[in-house]
Amino acid sequence: RMWFSQMIAFVGNRAIPLPRSQPLLTQILRVLQANPGLVIRFEGHVNAKCGLDCDGSRPCANATDQCIKCPGGSLGLSRARADALKAFVVACGIEHDRVYTAGFAGTRRLTGDVVDEDTGHINRRVEVHTLLA
Repeated sequence: RMWFSQMIAFVGNRAIPLPRSQPLLTQILRVLQANPGLVIRFEGHVNAKCGLDCDGSRPCANATDQCIKCPGGSLGLSRARADALKAFVVACGIEHDRVYTAGFAGTRRLTGDVVDEDTGHINRRVEVHTLLA
């Protein structure tokens, strides 16, 4: 896993990185450009308490009606966030076969529903993991 001092943060129920995440995205891009053999996986997570069965087709047992507002539910949103970052690095010249994506909905929460003024929902994130090439 790559460790950075910040997390990639997103707008509410959308796959749009917040502007404060731009320096981190640039840093990830530079690492990929400087290490042509590096292969990564973006792993998307959401703040909902939904599991991998939350596909947006019905309300989830562990969530509010919020998870059905996103196309594909919480799982779809977590995948969309990871895919958005892949699209960014590929558009910047990184080969698509060096970047994989996965969505985990709310199955790997870091904390409860605590909201920090500086970071927002820390469960609403995408992690970057290095893979063996």
